Amino acid sequence: MCVKIIRIFVHISKIDDNLVKKLVQIGTNSNCDESIKCEIFDLFKAYDKNENFLLTGREFYLRKIQLANLAYKSNHELLEKLNAYVDLDDGFLHKNYKQLQNIIDGEININLQAKALNLLSESKAKDKICDELLESVALLYESTVSENIHKACLNLLNKVNQSGKRLGQRANFILYHQLEREENLQKIYQSPVYDDLKNEFNLDDSMIKILFDAVKFKNTELKVENLEAFMENIIKENRFFYDNPIFVLIIEKCLSMYKLTEIALPCYRQIIKNNKGQIVKNTLETLSLRSLDNEISLDLLNAIFAAIQANIHLADVCVQVLEKSLNDSEGIERSVSFKTLYMIKKQSFYSDTLLKSFDLWCNQSFKTLSQQCWVNIQDMNILEIVLSIKYICLDIFRKKPKKIWQRELLVSNLFEIFKANMSERMDFYSNWLIVEKKFNIPESIKILTLLQPNLFDSFNQINESISIILELESYQKIINLLNEDNLSIYSSIKQEWCEKNIKKYLRNQCIYVNKIYLSWLVENLSYKLDLIDFCATEKLKSVDLDFEKVNLKDLRLLLEVKCLKKSIKAGDQGSFLTNILMSLLNKDWTSEKLNMLLNSTLKSNHIIDFLNTLDQYNLSSFSNFHKCKQILCTSKTSIESIRKLNTLAIENNFQLEGKVKDTSELLIELKSGLNLTNKNLIKYVETDLRTHLELLKSETLKSEICTQTVHPIAHWNEKQISQWSKQKSKMKNVKSYEAIAVIKQANLIQTGHTLTDTQILCSLIALNNGDQELKSKLLEVVTGEGKSTIICILAIINALKGFKVDVITSSPVLAERDAKQKAKLYKMFNLTCSDNNDKTLYLKGPKDCYKADIVYGEVSQFEFDILRDNYSKLDTLDCRKCEIAIIDEVDTLLIDDSSKIARLSSTVPGMDHFYAIFVFIWQRLLSIKQKFFTFNNRTYFVEGKIEFENEKIILQYVDSDNDNTLKKVENLELFLLNCNNNQLDSIGVECVGDDIEDYLKLSLERFVDIQVKELDVMIPQNLEGYFRRQKPKWISNAIESLNYQENVHYVVQDGKIKPVDYYSTGIVQSMTNWSDGLHQFLQIKHNLKMVMIKS
Repeated sequence: MCVKIIRIFVHISKIDDNLVKKLVQIGTNSNCDESIKCEIFDLFKAYDKNENFLLTGREFYLRKIQLANLAYKSNHELLEKLNAYVDLDDGFLHKNYKQLQNIIDGEININLQAKALNLLSESKAKDKICDELLESVALLYESTVSENIHKACLNLLNKVNQSGKRLGQRANFILYHQLEREENLQKIYQSPVYDDLKNEFNLDDSMIKILFDAVKFKNTELKVENLEAFMENIIKENRFFYDNPIFVLIIEKCLSMYKLTEIALPCYRQIIKNNKGQIVKNTLETLSLRSLDNEISLDLLNAIFAAIQANIHLADVCVQVLEKSLNDSEGIERSVSFKTLYMIKKQSFYSDTLLKSFDLWCNQSFKTLSQQCWVNIQDMNILEIVLSIKYICLDIFRKKPKKIWQRELLVSNLFEIFKANMSERMDFYSNWLIVEKKFNIPESIKILTLLQPNLFDSFNQINESISIILELESYQKIINLLNEDNLSIYSSIKQEWCEKNIKKYLRNQCIYVNKIYLSWLVENLSYKLDLIDFCATEKLKSVDLDFEKVNLKDLRLLLEVKCLKKSIKAGDQGSFLTNILMSLLNKDWTSEKLNMLLNSTLKSNHIIDFLNTLDQYNLSSFSNFHKCKQILCTSKTSIESIRKLNTLAIENNFQLEGKVKDTSELLIELKSGLNLTNKNLIKYVETDLRTHLELLKSETLKSEICTQTVHPIAHWNEKQISQWSKQKSKMKNVKSYEAIAVIKQANLIQTGHTLTDTQILCSLIALNNGDQELKSKLLEVVTGEGKSTIICILAIINALKGFKVDVITSSPVLAERDAKQKAKLYKMFNLTCSDNNDKTLYLKGPKDCYKADIVYGEVSQFEFDILRDNYSKLDTLDCRKCEIAIIDEVDTLLIDDSSKIARLSSTVPGMDHFYAIFVFIWQRLLSIKQKFFTFNNRTYFVEGKIEFENEKIILQYVDSDNDNTLKKVENLELFLLNCNNNQLDSIGVECVGDDIEDYLKLSLERFVDIQVKELDVMIPQNLEGYFRRQKPKWISNAIESLNYQENVHYVVQDGKIKPVDYYSTGIVQSMTNWSDGLHQFLQIKHNLKMVMIKS
């Protein structure tokens, strides 16, 4: 109303300047109603040249109003417009500073972030910049990996500091740290190191500064007495030293001058391994020339091996060094030399003349070895193993089949080194044969080769490691684990096992394990929980547990055997039966499966014979279990059961070639098991299925819908297939067998392979609906039978009928692969296909992929795109309907990934109030996690400091009842044996109880409540309920974040935490955030900028 009155009066008389200034104050207030703000802005635009309207300071106030009403479509446009107002004496509006803060906090494009920082640096009123914005700048400085952003942040903070504005603690620390770094840099300039870098390595000041800036020194006292100390400091404080090009330059020059080789050469292997070397060929050539007349170091051999692995073509002298080492050295040096030369020979980079000496050495070695064992040996892999092991058992070549020589050589070496007893050897083989079954022979040999004896303390550790390896899903994961550059592979394997079992047993419970108890969990968790479940199920009593000096794993086996033997009258064969049952339980047999077999009508002596045959012939697969059940059900006598089992054993162990099931077998299989309840399927199998299959495979079948050609479908070419697919009006009535026959011919043209009976039958069954409408189908297809091809058949037929087809895969990698591989086949039918992976940052608008007839994608990508389209109204799907969905690996979707939920997330105003809460929780967790200790089977929490002296535990604590004086308990263990609860309280010790996790959570929750109250942390009223609900979840996830491993559960890229789909595909999920604080605690853990997100 006031604005409207002013509009009238401006035409009559001069408007009071104070009134106009008041309007400006209202119109630039961030809390002003948008409609009023627009009215005031329109008023200024309409009368900006009217003499009755604001004569004094017209331009200044007009620019203020313009700042409050900037219109922009992108952050880039906003920055362009704000740049016109950098000269304002009192700075931007509070609203504008918030806009710039949003760019600094949430913008992905670092160029825009740098532009925003430079804009603030150029603004006239730097002392007006709000504290929240400066805090964001400080957080950006600490979290970014961009050198330009670092400089821009530092430049802005320096200028703000010079303006007289008081900076926050974080910003002050950054400026102090920078001053400290400059002092350290001055130390370098004044030290002998500076002269060495300038004179010997020809580095200028800018290069020295790059070297210094790129290395993250943790110590304030920098060692610069000499170049050697300086380089050791760099290597010690930054394990990614190879990412610094100036450091790599120094290393390569050191090696070229043969200077500091003891430090430089071990580093150089890592530099080569990470493809950071600049002159690898010349450097190794120089070192090799010098080594020909001197002792050859293992570090040089390892560096050459790394270069050959990286496909770097080295000078001939490097090969000569390897051949010299092969002839002159022994042990690991000879093994590395042979392995490298063998790799060179396979790569064919070098002439046969150069490798002639190596060939002669190999021939002589084969001759010697063959003479020693009286067997002709010409296998290079065998020779490589012989050179790498300490003990060589020549009897293996004479007495063992050739196909297991590699395994037996490696195993016998392990047996001899650790002096393994018979029980340990049997345990090893019982597990290792399963490893060979799970992986192919070359893969299993690779695993066995990496189980180096020097990485283990005992043979029992190797057996435990193999047991854990069997539980891991991925071969590559196992190789990566065993290839880690450390001497504690056994600990790494145990840690992997522990984390896996924690997730397995506590997945649906809010329980998280502190790392203090990690070593205990490694030894006991899996078997302890399993044992408790088993005892409860079998209703065992304490008398049943009467075993002495038995570990948990063996105790579980003994209890299972004890329960199984109850149903068998073994007589004097009791110990024999125990050994058989123990052996079966160590394989794929479970007590449940064995119980099913023992409940048969076989006599006790025949049951023992039956179980012995199962054990001797390793009939432990799932299919063999069902065949054994069938044998027991169909046999009329015990003798007949034994005879049939022996026949099964012969078929499994002595039939060398696989057998493809014929049509009759497949049809019988379709009418068994769960399919018996599917009346429509049984009817189709018994009536039309065989006929349709025969028609489809017939060479004379002709099309009923494409009458232009008279040729049978089996003789069609690409043009005829394309003409057939264009019969759109007839496609809805096309017979399934005709459509599959056409696709069969197209697949033959495209790939050279015809469809198998399994693929054809699966497609026919999936398309058959009887008298019903289209309904869901679930197909179980064995791995290797061609699921991708079946999916392609069903996608083509449904797409030709006019449906939009979505193919849901288990990972984005598979989606992209299958879409590319099948594109040509789809094109033959005039169909288009694509994958829906986000190749770039998606903002809004239709995605081109959804214009295709067939779209491949991971389930989460479909979920996100549907949310974007239906919820955010971004028109992502471009009006595409969800009509036909084909799901590949449905078990992955419904079981493995059932807990995953797609959500669209965004920052929420007010969430920054919880920054302090997260920091409180994290700092407290780090401070108390080392204060737990166990004594006499009880766990205690100690506020004071624990020390060890003369094999006694000494406690230092502050006596709050006596002027906070420092006191000691000279023997804490003795004190705990004789004290009561009041005495414990007086020395700051508390008995935790059975559940350390619950105690830790309650302790953290009490601490947070006290901090919020005492420090008067402001929590907005509208977020108080959210804070109360989320606090327990935040605390649980803080503990969980300690257990998460970088490059296992997540990766850190570009200053961001990116989750890894650890339990399924292993894919890095760049667009995904963990909820309930887990993501934020991992950001704190890695000193990254913390971003609060709410779904």
